[in-house]
Amino acid sequence: MNETNRETERTAAEAAEETVNKPAARKKASGEAKKAPARKAAKPAADAAEKKAAPRGKKAVKAAEPSLAETICAFLSSKKAEDIVILDVREKTVLCDYFVVASGRNTTQVRALCETLEDKLAESGIEPRRREGVKEGRWGVLDYGDVLVHIFNDESRLFYHLERLWGEGDNIRRWED
Repeated sequence: MNETNRETERTAAEAAEETVNKPAARKKASGEAKKAPARKAAKPAADAAEKKAAPRGKKAVKAAEPSLAETICAFLSSKKAEDIVILDVREKTVLCDYFVVASGRNTTQVRALCETLEDKLAESGIEPRRREGVKEGRWGVLDYGDVLVHIFNDESRLFYHLERLWGEGDNIRRWED
């Protein structure tokens, strides 16, 4: 009886092993060698140079990025937006590089600022990826990729206070004409 049990156990163990190893056995039999996982194509030399130039864990800064934020600030200032601030959030999030925060005196002005900014940048071929809250006029958000524009009415700006959440003193720049 002991021999029969041992043979049954051995046979069951061999069957389990065969089941587990069948795909590997088939590959060996067909001559396929185990291949390393496919890797992405090599990046161009320019991308490699950017990575080397930037410290580890930090994005390489392009010269053109602040100019979009500054263009937006200048336009909002010309349309009488109040308390315009540029927040450099590159060190804090991967969502974008800059927040531009501005205020309108009322919901009508907030809507008008969002819509005229969107129209002005569209003339230059720059379209927002997303827009939220513009119709309500309390807090309009326009997403231009590396720059997120937040236009608040006074009450919403005091409530959310993005400068307090994202600012550390050295990454806040008040816009002045």
